[in-house]
Amino acid sequence: MSATKFSLGKQHDLLRDALKDVNAELSRLQMERRDLEDEIRRLTNTIKETQEEELHLKDGMRKMALKEKAVGMKREQLNKKILKLKQKIGKVQALGAKMSEVE
Repeated sequence: MSATKFSLGKQHDLLRDALKDVNAELSRLQMERRDLEDEIRRLTNTIKETQEEELHLKDGMRKMALKEKAVGMKREQLNKKILKLKQKIGKVQALGAKMSEVE
């Protein structure tokens, strides 16, 4: 019977050691899980910041496109005015030439 008690004691020690190993592995896995969850939170925040920056840049590009359109229209108007002024200058020069001939 004493051999059985020794055998049970040895089994008990083995089971206790196995349980310690399982608990140690569980603790390691829980720590790894916390680390991964922290990394996911950091990445999620980074993604949100990147998306906000993207929206800000898109808004800036939209505003810039509107300004570019306005500048293009203004340039077109100024080119038309320049063309009209050139025509008027041409007419004045032609009149000046005719007046020189008359004198």
